[in-house]
Amino acid sequence: MRILPFEAYYPNKDLISSPELFFDEVSNQYIEFKKAGFFKKTGAKSLYVYEISNTLNTHRGLIASHDVRDYTENKILGHENTLAEREQQIMQLMMLRKAMIKPVLLTHEPIEEIATLLQHYIENTQPFLSLYLENENEYHKVWAITEKNDIDTMIEIYRDKIDTLYIADGHHRSSTTLKLLQNHHLTGKTQDASAILSCYFAFDQLKIYDYNRVIDVFSIMSPATFIALLSEYATIKPIKTGKKPGRKFVFTMYIQKEWYIVKWKKKYIQAEIKQNTIILDTTLINHWVMEKILQIKDVRTTKLVQYFEGKSGLNPLIKEVNKNPNLVGFCIFPVDISEVVAFSDQGLNLPPKSTWFEPRIKNGLLVRNRLTWHFTNIQLTKFLTGKGEFSKICAS
Repeated sequence: MRILPFEAYYPNKDLISSPELFFDEVSNQYIEFKKAGFFKKTGAKSLYVYEISNTLNTHRGLIASHDVRDYTENKILGHENTLAEREQQIMQLMMLRKAMIKPVLLTHEPIEEIATLLQHYIENTQPFLSLYLENENEYHKVWAITEKNDIDTMIEIYRDKIDTLYIADGHHRSSTTLKLLQNHHLTGKTQDASAILSCYFAFDQLKIYDYNRVIDVFSIMSPATFIALLSEYATIKPIKTGKKPGRKFVFTMYIQKEWYIVKWKKKYIQAEIKQNTIILDTTLINHWVMEKILQIKDVRTTKLVQYFEGKSGLNPLIKEVNKNPNLVGFCIFPVDISEVVAFSDQGLNLPPKSTWFEPRIKNGLLVRNRLTWHFTNIQLTKFLTGKGEFSKICAS
C-alpha cells in the first residue's frame, strides 16, 4: 500500500468554545471557517496518530494521504453501491472547498509493527490536538509523526505488509475523488496532489454495531395477518423484557409495547444458502419480511423503513415505535468483520444499512487542503448549476 505524509489543517482550539457546534457546522462552512482563522496549519508533511476514546472503547489508528493507484489497481475494496446523487453532492462540496475535510475510513489485518509505533507516539509524545466532545463523552487526540525515519518506517510497513485495504466508511468520498481523477479534473504537480485523505484502523481497532430497523408494517396489513405470515418463515415467542439477539439467524421484534424473539426456520436459511455463500441477518429480513411478506419492491428507496444504529441501545427504537401503532421494531444481530471482508473479496455488496462502524471520524478534524481542480470558471459555473457536461460525471 502506498501511503503519503501531508501537511494538515486542524481546528484552532483558541477560537472554538463548542467543539460539538464546530464539527456540526464545518461541513457546510469550511471555506468561511478557514478564512476566519478557525484552522491552523501543521507546518510540515507528517503522518498522524489518531486516538478516539470513550467509556466503552479506545480506537487507535493512522491518518495519511493514499496514492490513488491502489484504488485503480483494486487493492482497496468496498462493500457498498454508491448513489449518483450523493456523489454529486460530495463532488460539489469538494470542488468549492478545494479540500478533503473528512478521511475515508480504511481497515486492514492487525500488524504488530504498526500498533507498536502508534503506541510509542501516544506514550512518549504530546498530542498537538486534543478535543473533548461532551455530548458524546468522547476524546479525540492527534499526534504528528514528523521524524523522517519514523515516516519512512511506517510507509515501508504499509507497502510491504498490507496487500489489501477495505473501505469501512467513505465509499462516496473515495468514488467521487476517483472519478474526478479519472476524468482529469483533479490535477497537481506532485504525487500527493492526487492522493485521497485516509484514516487506517486495524480490524481489532474497529467495532461493528447492529443496525436496526423500524418498519411501517401495519399500514400495509393487520397485526394478526403479519404474525401469521411471519410464522410461516420463523418461530415467534413472547419475551418479558426487550433485548437484542444473541446470535445469528435470530432477531427480536417490538410490536405495540410487546417484545418477541424470532428464530428463522432452517429450511429458509438453507434456501438462502443455496443462493448466497454468505448469509447475513439483514439479508433474511430484507428478503422474507420486506420483499415476501410486505411486498416492498426496493428496500433501498422505500419510505416505510427507518434505521437506528445499535450503539445507542434500544431506547431510540422503542421511543419511535411507541409514537405510532403501525410501526414495528426489528433488532438484528451485527455483521462480523470477517463477513465484510468476504463480501468485499468476492466483489459483492452488503445489503443497505447493514453495518454501523465505530469510531466515527469528525468532519474538519484533519483537513488536506491541497486539491487543484482542472476547470475553467465557465466550466465550473456550468457544473455547479447542473448545466454543463461535468454535471453528468457521476452518472457515467
